[in-house]
Amino acid sequence: MSNMQVQRVLETCLYAQDLERAAKFYRDVLGLVPQTAETGRHHFFRCGRSMFLLFNPAETVSTNDDIPPHGTNDAAHVAFAVRAREMHEWRDKLLKQGVEVENQLNWPNGGSSLYFRDPAGNSVEITTPQTWGLADDDDY
Repeated sequence: MSNMQVQRVLETCLYAQDLERAAKFYRDVLGLVPQTAETGRHHFFRCGRSMFLLFNPAETVSTNDDIPPHGTNDAAHVAFAVRAREMHEWRDKLLKQGVEVENQLNWPNGGSSLYFRDPAGNSVEITTPQTWGLADDDDY
């Protein structure tokens, strides 16, 4: 038997009924790099070596293509890695953009997190890799 295991999360997605407003948030506030978009259906963003997908749930809950249906109208959660030395700058940037920080946590192993909401009500976290005992490097 092989010792194969997956290497990393390649993509993750959240859902937003007001897709354009949410896409603007991820582009302008968090600085994700737009890759492709289909008006009213999705926006795909580059996030380091991974992809962040934003879908309109009304358009993905049933599909006529090869991709299985998916979606939710409830709030979900995503966490983005940031460099520890930049955490204070992120907090300042969020506040200057009018984003309310719901909570700031310092974890026992030295990591820290900021929690806030996107325009669709999803729980968004920016956190340092130390939160999970991972190295804080420039390779993400």
